[in-house]
Amino acid sequence: MGRVRVDISGLELRVESLMGDKAMAEKGLASALVLEREIVLATRSLLNRHQRAGTGSDSLMQSWNGLLTSSAAGGRVRFGVASDKPYADIHNKGGVIGPGPKMLAIPLTDHARGRWPRDWNAGGLAFVRLRGNAFLIKTETKSRRARKKSKRKRPKRWTARPNRWTRPLSKEDKPFEAQYLLRDAVKIEPTHYYDVALKNALPEIKELWGGA
Repeated sequence: MGRVRVDISGLELRVESLMGDKAMAEKGLASALVLEREIVLATRSLLNRHQRAGTGSDSLMQSWNGLLTSSAAGGRVRFGVASDKPYADIHNKGGVIGPGPKMLAIPLTDHARGRWPRDWNAGGLAFVRLRGNAFLIKTETKSRRARKKSKRKRPKRWTARPNRWTRPLSKEDKPFEAQYLLRDAVKIEPTHYYDVALKNALPEIKELWGGA
């Protein structure tokens, strides 16, 4: 039988048991995989619910790995999950990112989510400033037919489609679709997705250890 408790350092658990070290290591790894599954689900439901899958926007979700954080010895073993993404913690606890040497680019469209501005083709984005806000807009040209069709259908007025930052620069300029909003700093609201993952994983982990 074992006794399970959550370590105060975060996504790490410790088990004390009288079973052999090999059996403890096997159960510890199995428990780590349960926790990995739950942190992936929590990341998807609380952080990535507005992201488009398969574009790289779910890289945090894919980065979690269950592992033993200590060898099984002396009737104890530690296990947990880890991610190599430096922003994993701030999405859990919340905080402010920036200011830094460069402005932060906040994606505004599905096409921009999961891509950094540097991932675009050279000249594919242009910097504009409007009403005190800074944007990166898409500059890739459409076919002549597409431009004519778009020109006929698009009203010559301020419009909030396809996102609320779609605006004409002037009477002479065509409306643009902002891909990124630029900010010196961004406040991240806490999601506590670590707590959600632990809460959902603990019943199954305790069952693995014989109802500890």
